[in-house]
Amino acid sequence: MVEHIRGIGRNEEIIAATAAKVREESGKRMVELETEQRGHERELKRLHTRVQKLVSESFTAASNGGAAMDQLADLQDQIRTIEQRMTAIREEVIAIQRETVDEGDMARALAVFSPVWEALSPREQSRIVRLLVERVGYDGRDGRVTVTFRSAGFKALCSEADIRSREVSA
Repeated sequence: MVEHIRGIGRNEEIIAATAAKVREESGKRMVELETEQRGHERELKRLHTRVQKLVSESFTAASNGGAAMDQLADLQDQIRTIEQRMTAIREEVIAIQRETVDEGDMARALAVFSPVWEALSPREQSRIVRLLVERVGYDGRDGRVTVTFRSAGFKALCSEADIRSREVSA
């Protein structure tokens, strides 16, 4: 596993392809979130219109005020639920933007991987592997091992490497 990570750090094509794949997956997720956000915005508009209509009807008609209040409470609950989801979407969009990894960040982090790895305790090494590796797969038919890395893990590692290099320089 460690040799695989070291090998990535020495191969510019793999770094570029990995960064491109991370950008592609992030882009797909951003499109999904934007689509969901637009749907929620339409639903909120519909619910607000319904609230306004219900309020105006309750003032003009001699209807059952209790039923109107129940409907208003239900509409407000729906609005609150959608607004909470929209907040979660905004937070996820910000997280995706922060996690974007470029080739330079990845190359810098992987370039210092070997010397840093050797200096780490086994517990710290384990933390780094968990940070970087999402999944390891093995295909018994062709004896092939695949490693799926976490893009957020690379970004965190890049940040840590950048902080440590500044501390060493100071």
